[in-house]
Amino acid sequence: MAETMQRVLDSDGDISALAADRERLLAALERVKAHRNACPERIDRREVNQRLRQYARGEWDELFCDIIGA
Repeated sequence: MAETMQRVLDSDGDISALAADRERLLAALERVKAHRNACPERIDRREVNQRLRQYARGEWDELFCDIIGA
């Protein structure tokens, strides 16, 4: 994505520079979207610490049954 956008910037904003790399750019955009969807907006530090205490005590059965920060 960065290389493609650099070509647009180098061409004084001519977006026709995007046409050559359209498929690569769309694939990169999909990877970015997938990454953003997989990452929570925020992580609850207290919840993470609670899970670490559970792990240290050997309480592993339901340790990761839900998503932290959701």
